[in-house]
Amino acid sequence: MVVPARSCRACVCVPLTGHAAEVGRAARIDADQVVLDLRSVPVRCKTDVIRLAVADAVNSLPWAAPTVAVQLNDSGTRWFQEDIVQLVMLVGSGVDRVIVPDVREPAQVLAAAQLLDEIEHEFPVERPIRIEARIGSARGVVNADVIAAASPRLDAVIFDCDDYARSLGISPFDQIDDVVDQWSYARSRIANAGYAADLAVIDGPSHVLSGVPDRSRAAALRARAAGYTGKWTMNPAEVELFRTLFK
Repeated sequence: MVVPARSCRACVCVPLTGHAAEVGRAARIDADQVVLDLRSVPVRCKTDVIRLAVADAVNSLPWAAPTVAVQLNDSGTRWFQEDIVQLVMLVGSGVDRVIVPDVREPAQVLAAAQLLDEIEHEFPVERPIRIEARIGSARGVVNADVIAAASPRLDAVIFDCDDYARSLGISPFDQIDDVVDQWSYARSRIANAGYAADLAVIDGPSHVLSGVPDRSRAAALRARAAGYTGKWTMNPAEVELFRTLFK
């Protein structure tokens, strides 16, 4: 399976709360990749309604971003499998990628890949859906090499510094300063695993830094210095900054 060339300098993650209008607004975001985050949907709203809203928007709206991705619910939850099944059946190749969050073991990537294989065999799509693995735990960092090599469907690894901090019992808001990167070991380990497996390496969003221009720029520069090819943000206003810094 050949991985198509693409740009992932600026990736905007759009949290969903269960309202269909949010998906429509996401279509207007001019980023390299827009990520519709089903994981962020409150439990009471994790129903077919939000997936149908995603499917309707992907199928009917003109998207400014060349790549549309969906972040799935956590593997091991009942919503994980439902997300994949309905996305393929309702949207097919309209969704370019699915993001598996909080990947700690290669089995989580394999579960998504095998389910996609089975569904796409029964419901053929124009092009297979790719996978990105979001790593944000001590166990995930230790297993970064085997995660990156888990499946030929895998297209990128993403470092989630906020979740990584929580896995160490540290608040993401406990920033030392804007110069020292206390996550340099984890960031570099994930980058090395990604490059060894010929994957894109993307820095995840930080709720602490997003929307603060100087800090966002400093975080992006740290990621670029570690070999990362792009960065996630929750703030569409940062797209041009990241496009400039990651070339």
